[in-house]
Amino acid sequence: MLPAAARLLSPSSLRRRCGGSGGGGGIGRADRRARLALRASVTPPPSPPSPTAGDEGGRSRGDNVLAALATASATLTDAFPLLTLAAGAAALASPATFITAISPGLTEASLSALMLSMGLTLSMSDIRRGLSRPALLVASVALCYGFMPALAAGISAVVGLSSGHRAGLLLLGLISGGQASNLCVHIAGGDVALSVAMTTASTLGAAVAVPALAAHLLSASVSVGAAGLAATTAKLVLAPVAAGAVANAAAPRAMRALRPLLPVVGIVATLLIILGATARAAGVVAPALSALALPVAALHAGGFVAGWATAKGLAAVGLAGPPGAARRGSGVARTLAFEAGFKSPALAYVLAIKHFAADVGLAPAVSILVLAPLAAAAAALMRRFGAPTPFSESAGAAAAEETK
Repeated sequence: MLPAAARLLSPSSLRRRCGGSGGGGGIGRADRRARLALRASVTPPPSPPSPTAGDEGGRSRGDNVLAALATASATLTDAFPLLTLAAGAAALASPATFITAISPGLTEASLSALMLSMGLTLSMSDIRRGLSRPALLVASVALCYGFMPALAAGISAVVGLSSGHRAGLLLLGLISGGQASNLCVHIAGGDVALSVAMTTASTLGAAVAVPALAAHLLSASVSVGAAGLAATTAKLVLAPVAAGAVANAAAPRAMRALRPLLPVVGIVATLLIILGATARAAGVVAPALSALALPVAALHAGGFVAGWATAKGLAAVGLAGPPGAARRGSGVARTLAFEAGFKSPALAYVLAIKHFAADVGLAPAVSILVLAPLAAAAAALMRRFGAPTPFSESAGAAAAEETK
């Protein structure tokens, strides 16, 4: 535009526009038209309308709220080990307060909320995949009811525990897996669907395994009703997990937006469980800590290591799952580690006080206080530092596998 306007202002152009005459009026009109053309050429075009401040501010506020909630969730997850320690200490310091505030019904509801938060992370394909790896499920049950009781017997012999403490540690070793393991697997980046399947398998197996092992190892018979245990498992574990998976399938976009906040639900539920269970066992936990804290911690830590090593062995011989499962970074090693080392001390404590002498319940009571911070610390470290598993590969390799 600028060269064209300059030509309009040239003397020859002005003479042509005035018909070659020297009349001032013609030249003046031509001059004005040329100047208007020049002014138009240097005036920038109007900017397109921008979004209103209200719309832009609304979007940014919504994004900021979600980002702030996600940051708070991550911070709370990192603080999970300290929170479990604080909850246990508070329950020991003022048991009457939490016995009154946290009823057994609230403890059950907290467990259901924990399992619901895990179910909301699952899709139906996740659940099918969790059930499609029988070798891993068998390994989990074998570790739970084979390796862990043997490890408990070995630790008792090495440490030289009294007969009551030894029986309590054996009972803790042979009890089924704890449902809070699913939360730790989720925080650690493991395979939640597989974790739920393993926990359910060990819980259902408890109806047969716990009485049999107790009769053999403790020279006593522990009565556990298979029908009642199955009904309790369905109510507190399977039903909320299934409800969460259905909700995730029905509204995947909304559940995906809420997913960073789900660990908060699980953490709060776990803290309520710790507060209620520890408060009710406070009278026996405090005196037994010095004698049993290390043996109990060694039992759980040994289970974590054994589960991790078993996952490596299964991966080496191609029994980690369907082809490609290992390469998708499914976190099987983390999952099996937590499922092997994570027991249900609350169930062991209830069975001990119902069927055995009082000192048999001491090891399970101590485990209520020791296990949660130990497992939470391991999960938080894996999440924070990205501890590798034998199945972890680059995102590019995982994406290439998915497209096959």
